[in-house]
Amino acid sequence: MWELLAHQVIPTLIIVIFSITLIVRALQQKQRVNQRIQWRKYRKMTIQLLSISALYLAFNSPWVFILFASQYGLPPNITRIYTFYGLYFRNYVIFLFPFVCFGSLSELRDEFKKKFLWCRRQHRVIAEMTMESNT
Repeated sequence: MWELLAHQVIPTLIIVIFSITLIVRALQQKQRVNQRIQWRKYRKMTIQLLSISALYLAFNSPWVFILFASQYGLPPNITRIYTFYGLYFRNYVIFLFPFVCFGSLSELRDEFKKKFLWCRRQHRVIAEMTMESNT
């Protein structure tokens, strides 16, 4: 029980709660200084933090619920398949985290499009044609 709480539940909740708290703190700081909130500056931070929180919640929460259910009396024959898939998807957080960060940074996204997607464009060639008239 202690291992489940200390290694699964608490880290996921800390990431989510502190990400939301950071957004709220930044907005309160702006209001306290009596400056206008420019949402363009905060949009990138908000997208990054909420997407990271959503990633952790989407992939860690099912695993934690399955462990709680099996620990508190749900029969193993019911949780066996869900435990396998929950463990499998829980490891996706590590591999998807760089892509979530990459997707939320518009400068990198634009640079990637510029350098690697140039081959998808069709190059149009305009040929010069001459027409002769018999007048």
